[in-house]
Amino acid sequence: MNKITMLIMSCLLMHQIGLTQIPANDPHWQLKWQDDFNMFNSVIWVKADSAAREDRKNPKNSEPQLYLGNQVWTSNGNLVIEVNNTPIKCPTPAPYPHWVCGECISGKTYNYRSGWIQTNHLYDTRYGYIEARIKLPYKKGFWPAFCTFVGDSEPNSSNVAEIDIFEMYGSNPDNLVETNIHTCYKGDGPLPHTHPNCNENHLVKHSLSNFTYTDWHTYAIEWDKNRITWYIDGKVIRTLSNHKIVDPVRIILNMAIQKESKHHPPTSPAFKEYMYVDYVKVYGLKCDRNTVVNEIPNFNTYDYAVKKSITMSNATTIPANSNITLRTTDGIVLKPGFYAPAGTRLYLDVSPCENAKATVAKNRPTFRDSTIIAGYISEEVVNAQFFVYDATGVLVRNNNVTERGTISIQLHANEFSSAGAYTYFLTADGDTSDIIQMDLIDDNNITVYQNYPNPFDNTTTIECYVPHTTQQATLQVYNMCGSLIKNIVVSERGTVSIEVNAEEFPLTGMYTYLLIGDGQTINTKQMILTKLENRY
Repeated sequence: MNKITMLIMSCLLMHQIGLTQIPANDPHWQLKWQDDFNMFNSVIWVKADSAAREDRKNPKNSEPQLYLGNQVWTSNGNLVIEVNNTPIKCPTPAPYPHWVCGECISGKTYNYRSGWIQTNHLYDTRYGYIEARIKLPYKKGFWPAFCTFVGDSEPNSSNVAEIDIFEMYGSNPDNLVETNIHTCYKGDGPLPHTHPNCNENHLVKHSLSNFTYTDWHTYAIEWDKNRITWYIDGKVIRTLSNHKIVDPVRIILNMAIQKESKHHPPTSPAFKEYMYVDYVKVYGLKCDRNTVVNEIPNFNTYDYAVKKSITMSNATTIPANSNITLRTTDGIVLKPGFYAPAGTRLYLDVSPCENAKATVAKNRPTFRDSTIIAGYISEEVVNAQFFVYDATGVLVRNNNVTERGTISIQLHANEFSSAGAYTYFLTADGDTSDIIQMDLIDDNNITVYQNYPNPFDNTTTIECYVPHTTQQATLQVYNMCGSLIKNIVVSERGTVSIEVNAEEFPLTGMYTYLLIGDGQTINTKQMILTKLENRY
């Protein structure tokens, strides 16, 4: 029994101990990225196209569907994956699906069509909280999954491992959810559990009450180097010690058909069924591993990041009926006199916090001639690179970064073909920093830039550049029916930031905004207000 466990047990009569905390109620988590699927973002996601899961050594273990890019799209703010029973042949020659699913067999007919997406290697994730809101179809032989697998940035990893956030089988009841990990991969697939070199068997089947996976549910894992915790609808369903799954991973969403022929759906009459994904969100813990906290006099001003250690006594006052989470890497000491009022929910956690290997300043640079990008790369990093992309996803700059610690990278306007919005980030041994947008300004032209964040669910900022020679400038916002929603007179000159509040809009959805300078419409852009039910 470790120290923190003994201390918590000694306090059970004073307060309730929360079994877990999720980003919605734990401020230690910060959002790294999310996709609300208001459009298909090919920077984040890659579609499998003419790809399959084939076991060439044992064909009975092959899956009967061909994954196609046109089986995946977005509609009404959801990712849609269609599965149907229209036969299709693998092209000849079979395309090579680099690191996406697997290669189909040339000329082979597959009885089913379906879809598979996975994150681009720039969005490989190492540790954190990964969540998606999903609605699934239920039919004989269906095998949908939400999982992680070793990332494209780690193709030579010694630990090729998989975490099944969930798998469902149409041969099981629709309230049965399976969770699992696989760490015994060799060659084309996992070794059987009976293999002498593989002793793993981590499958758990969860029969859930008042649950059917044909309804909307959130599915998530919390993953660090010590443990993996599974959640459904924000509640813990399982915790497992981490079996050395430590490499960056890609996130996969797919709709397969069960391998065994006895479970295959009928090949006639024709059917079409759909898997829907509302969003995917990835969070990381805020780390402050060198700070030792002695007493917390005011929880309203406390910096919620994972500390080295925390000590509390009667000098720490916990507000009544509060819900408080405290996290450290080394330990939490509760001294005599420490007291938590009845009704308090206090969650104390001692676990690792992995600082990001690479970070960049989160301010959005706006520049004319040059700008300096500030960042940080950990000393232990072997390979670090800097990337810049234009708004269409074309690579503009890529270079190795040899400095460690605090770094600065200078960009010059003559490196870019035109003014506009660009994105940049750092990578470090497979980890990716936040992806930041910047704007290159043409001093002679009035310009409006893409709002950020976009999509947004609270506030968003629209930046524009208005030359001093401009007499009149107006920013207008329209709904998709063409009705004017906002008309903002821009009186400042130079770079102007305009904050827009979601409460000013009558409905969620897509809006168009444009800048008018001296009676001339400059350019038009779109912004998306996300669904109200997704707001935290």
